[in-house]
Amino acid sequence: MKRILVVFSVILFTIFISLSNVYASGDVAGKYKAELSAASSPARIMVLNLYSDNSAVLTSDFQNGKPPVVEEGSWKTSGKSVAISLDKMNGRKSYNPLDITFEVMNSALVAVKYDEKVFGTDGLKLAKVEVTPAVNTTWKWVSTTYEKDKLDVTTPDDYTIELKDNGRILVKADCNRGFGKIDMNDYKLVVGEMSLTKVACPDGSLSAKFLNELSNATVYATEGDALMITLKDNSVMKFTK
Repeated sequence: MKRILVVFSVILFTIFISLSNVYASGDVAGKYKAELSAASSPARIMVLNLYSDNSAVLTSDFQNGKPPVVEEGSWKTSGKSVAISLDKMNGRKSYNPLDITFEVMNSALVAVKYDEKVFGTDGLKLAKVEVTPAVNTTWKWVSTTYEKDKLDVTTPDDYTIELKDNGRILVKADCNRGFGKIDMNDYKLVVGEMSLTKVACPDGSLSAKFLNELSNATVYATEGDALMITLKDNSVMKFTK
């Protein structure tokens, strides 16, 4: 009888620990942000997204006129510890996977194990931030940042998208209108074939370029009132409300 009680107690304890970890994971999932100062260059802006499916995406914007660096991987919790492992960079397998261990402190993530050569010796703390919903909002295209160039859109009202929660996208591309299907989860975005009107837009129109870039979408994220869509070549489209 005692043996049965001991076994039963162990089972209950295991279930309790498992449920605690599940709760912790759900509580930790979200968006975190930090700015790392640099002596001779603009601050490095880091955004870490921890998703409910245990995937992780770290975006680092060095504010140097080039597209942000996007690293992907996974995360897991153990008590108050959060371990992330990032093994893809800009859509390709990384030769130097990045591993960071955080402690959860007052809704923030404080790194306790990380590469000081990458992040510096002043410590690494990311604050949790509110996530702006991307769906059911009209977004205006304001720019695209490429590897060695940047395009600023002078007429954002002419180039808009609306991501619907029913798996559709509504598009305004200068003089044309249309819709299409999207495959979208917490952070990935794939835009399928679109049905569009076929009006000949004036010279100088960015309609074809806009549609082509949308067709190459891979990852999206919201930053306050901005929507950032990363393309297959690591260029980044920026939209605002």
